[in-house]
Order: sequence, then structure tokens, then C-alpha cells
Amino acid sequence: MDILSTLITTNPLIDKWLSDNNGANLNMLIGLISNVVAVSVNQMLANAKIKEGDDGFTFDFSGVQGLPTSDSVTMTQTQILNAASNNVQQKNMQFQQMVAIANQSSLQGMLDSALADPGLVQSVGGGIGSFMRGMAGGR
Repeated sequence: MDILSTLITTNPLIDKWLSDNNGANLNMLIGLISNVVAVSVNQMLANAKIKEGDDGFTFDFSGVQGLPTSDSVTMTQTQILNAASNNVQQKNMQFQQMVAIANQSSLQGMLDSALADPGLVQSVGGGIGSFMRGMAGGR
């Protein structure tokens, strides 16, 4: 039972999460990375202007429209975290169900084998009877 539990818990969930929903989670992750890069480049070049001077040129990108904002990147990150959290909770519930089924099967197997041995049942019954006689007789 411990080996089964260890095998299930050490299985990495990220590959399952990335492949879930026909790749939608992977597309969200790629979109987040793309937005982070775009916001970073935008922030880095936001104050640049095209001006010729003695020391060279500077660039102005303030007229560029449609770049993602830090809020949209944060929203995408939140969506990814929520999807990952939901997936992890679902996998943990499945793990708990598998362990419960395995434990139930294991206990049922031990009970069946104990009941199949008449000598064991008689000795347990005799032990309980002796204990009860001792309690009733005060010995």
C-alpha cells in the first residue's frame, strides 16, 4: 500500500495539467509568457524618443496601440493559477479515492482470509469466551 501511495504522489502533475483541455492550459501559459515579454519590452522602451542629437538617436513608441498592460498579464496569471489549483485539487481527490479503494480492498482481503481459516476463527472465539468468563467470574 505504501508503495502504491508513493508512486501516485510522486507522479508529476504539471504534464497532466499542460495536456488537459486539449492544450488550452498550454496555450494560456504561452499567452502569459508572450504578454510578459511584450509588457517588459513596452516598459523598457516607453520613454524612448526619436531624436537626433550629438550622442545618437532615441526612439519614441508612445503611439503604439494594442500592447498588453500589466493588468491583463496579471489577469492571465490569475486564470492560470486558478486552473492549476483546480486541477491539483481534482488530482488530490482522485488520489484519496484510490487510496480508500485500495485500503478497503486490502482490509477485505485480510478479513476474507481470516474467515476462511476455521482454526483462527475458533481460537479467536475461544479467546473472547475465556475473557468473558474471566470478567463474569471475577478472575
